[in-house]
Amino acid sequence: MSRNTNYANKGDTSPATRFFAVNPTDDTDQESDFRALFIGTGGNVVVTEKDGGDKVTYFNCYDGQILPVGGRRVEETDTTASNIVALV
Repeated sequence: MSRNTNYANKGDTSPATRFFAVNPTDDTDQESDFRALFIGTGGNVVVTEKDGGDKVTYFNCYDGQILPVGGRRVEETDTTASNIVALV
């Protein structure tokens, strides 16, 4: 049986097809906008919106949580979570 890997109509609720390790930074956008974050080690996560607008702090994220939030940057200042992976 062959696997169907054709994801027609890929949208915000489709499975991620790429991922990358996040290096929180206050100055540089991530390599790509992301649709969600995997939080390896819990803590607070500060995310800049995709349009470069507001920064939002998500408090008390837990180990192994999928944070279903899109953005363009994870800020270093006030982010205490670590081992973060962006899902694209």
